[in-house]
Amino acid sequence: MKNILCLLLFFQFYIFYGQEFSMEKRFSAPKFRSEIKEKADFVVLYEITFSDGKEKKSTTQTLLQIGHNYSKYLDVNTLGRDSLIQAHSKLESVGAKELNELGKYNVAYKKSVLKNYLSNSVLYQERLSKSVYQYSEPIPKQKWILENSEKNLLGYKCKSASTTFRGRQYQAWYTEDIPKSDGPYIFHGLPGLILKITDKNGQYDFTAIGIEKKKMDIYWRNEENIVPISRENFRKMQQNYFENPGIFMPGKAYDETGREISLQNRKRLYMPLELE
Repeated sequence: MKNILCLLLFFQFYIFYGQEFSMEKRFSAPKFRSEIKEKADFVVLYEITFSDGKEKKSTTQTLLQIGHNYSKYLDVNTLGRDSLIQAHSKLESVGAKELNELGKYNVAYKKSVLKNYLSNSVLYQERLSKSVYQYSEPIPKQKWILENSEKNLLGYKCKSASTTFRGRQYQAWYTEDIPKSDGPYIFHGLPGLILKITDKNGQYDFTAIGIEKKKMDIYWRNEENIVPISRENFRKMQQNYFENPGIFMPGKAYDETGREISLQNRKRLYMPLELE
């Protein structure tokens, strides 16, 4: 247990401060367990742009895996990171080399989303500090207004639609050439695949940048230490995490001069996709 705690502390420090490990000590290998739901028929690569509503923007790439009964949406780097963790879990111990390998995968979009069309439910997993939390709900319905505008995206003829969902207004572009009523995150319900959806305040934009017919495992991690929680309680915890991340991180941190950093004062912008 002590080795696992030390490993978590070192890994958190790497993620937040970008340091490379050079220690010789080795630690217990991480655990990895998952269930394969089915094979995806094809995958869609999306680029997400986040904005604070002013000038600051950041982007990351995400993947939508679409099968017959399931679809999964996650950060591309989560796939790489999970693959490494699965490989590391077969080792007797891990050290600096393995931790540095994991640190190369910067997961900007920390939520994984699994739509289950058999049970009309959706599962979410998201990491806050050292713990992964999971909650579920019925697949939320979105009331779409179909519009007359058209344009081409990735060579597909797309039509526009709009909706208001959980505190934000969106405009979406979908193609009936791909008759999958699906899209990034939990967006769905249109007569075709959503290739682009934008928050009308300009804070979130999901744009497809590639589509490929590819058989991939749609898996879901199910280690025993994943913490079940309600959506309401997770949202409260997430807001606390952004406003005061230091309370989630044991130990101390230091800058390049050796001066102790007060994590409690490192408040970050809380701008959730779902406002209600």
